[in-house]
Amino acid sequence: MLLTSRSFIQMIFRTILAGVLLATFATSALAQEDVPAKTTLMGGYSFMVDRSWDEHLPIGIVAALAHRLNDTTGVVFEASGQRGKYGETDFNIDRWAFLGGLKLQSTGGGEALMPFIQVLAGLSRQAGDVGILNGFIAQGGGGIDLRFKERFSLRAFADYRYLRENGLNWNEYRVGGGLVYALRK
Repeated sequence: MLLTSRSFIQMIFRTILAGVLLATFATSALAQEDVPAKTTLMGGYSFMVDRSWDEHLPIGIVAALAHRLNDTTGVVFEASGQRGKYGETDFNIDRWAFLGGLKLQSTGGGEALMPFIQVLAGLSRQAGDVGILNGFIAQGGGGIDLRFKERFSLRAFADYRYLRENGLNWNEYRVGGGLVYALRK
């Protein structure tokens, strides 16, 4: 089944809406603090639709370091990489992104579910068999963390990316998930 831009956006919207509804109506599963951890490290998987090549890049990794400045606001630094094939060829498309920005995360009111939104910007690097090209990337998105242990959470997220490369504008869509570890409570 081919995933169109419209169906992908609808899927992201429904996922975020379900997460917000769960966070709104969830009851406390564990005795939790009222704020997210001070410093977290996240690692996980991502799937991306790259409109500059009109391809899906199904092999993805993402790592993020976040530090909370107050109860809801924090800074985030993220590095991610995606890989996929160009059409039916043997050419690989590699996409790397190195981003930084702001994150707003609900305190969850002591709940296990903590939704967040974030806005990041930075450098995009295309590599692989299709050639090397650098560009500017801005990313807006959000997700939800599900705390299941004192220092561990599961994360689901979805992002929209604006890419400016070689004088042209492109967009990308990304979904993923991973494991979050609280370095500092």
